[in-house]
Amino acid sequence: MRDLRLSEGFCSPFRGEGEPCRDLPGGTASAVFTGIGDVGAIVLGVVVHKDHGRLRRVTLYGQSSGTRLIVPRALTGRQPLGSNDRDREGSSQMSTVKEAVDVEVPVHTAYNQWTQFEEFPHFMEGVEEVRQLDERHNHWITQVSGVKREFDTEIVDQLPDERITWRTTTGDTSQKGTVRFQRLDDTHTRVELVMNVEPTGVAEKTGDMLGVIDRRVKGDMQRFKEYIEKRGDESGAWRGRIRPGE
Repeated sequence: MRDLRLSEGFCSPFRGEGEPCRDLPGGTASAVFTGIGDVGAIVLGVVVHKDHGRLRRVTLYGQSSGTRLIVPRALTGRQPLGSNDRDREGSSQMSTVKEAVDVEVPVHTAYNQWTQFEEFPHFMEGVEEVRQLDERHNHWITQVSGVKREFDTEIVDQLPDERITWRTTTGDTSQKGTVRFQRLDDTHTRVELVMNVEPTGVAEKTGDMLGVIDRRVKGDMQRFKEYIEKRGDESGAWRGRIRPGE
C-alpha cells in the first residue's frame, strides 16, 4: 500500500455510507465512498487526486491487484462499478479464450469424440451434465466456484473432421465458441478451442481479469488429451453436417 501522505484525500472504508471523505494535507477529498465492497476485494482505502479543485483520478487500494483496474472510473461516474473497458461495446463485452493441444490420435477419432457432448463431464471442470436434446441442441448444468447454472446451446456450424461452432441460446450465461481439428499426420491431431465468454457478476469479471477462465480451459484441453489418448478410440460419433443459417 502506498504512502497516503502524498495523496490529496483519503476515504476510509470503515465509515458510514455517504459520509464525506476526511481531508488530508495537500487538498480536499470530495469523493463519496459508495458500494466499493461489492467489488469483491478487501478494500483498504481510496485515494482521491485533484487538480485545481477538479477530480482527476481516484485510486482504490486493496488486497486484489486486479480490482484496481476496474474501480477508478467507477468512482468518478465514468464507468459502472465492477465493469471494465470491454463492457462499453456490445460484442466486446466478451472475453476471448484460446487454447490448443496436440493429441496422439487420428483426426477422425478426436473429432468423433468431441461430438459426444454427454461425455464432456469426464474432462471439463465444473460441467455436471450435458444432455443432448437433438442433433443441434444441448442442455448444460454447470457448477463453478459454488455457482450453479443451467443453459442451452445450439450448434450453428459443424463440418466433420474440421470444426464445430456453437452458441448459447437461453440460460444463465452467454458464450460462443469454435473447436477446430487439424490433421498433423496419420496419428496426431491438433485440437484448438476458441471461446468468447461474457462474465456475469462482479466476481466473475474480476476472476476473468485474473485469468481464471484461461486456466480452466487449459485444464479442460489437457484432460481431453489424456481422456482420448487413454481410450485410444472414440466412444461414439455423429458425422452429420450443419451449415450456418440452416
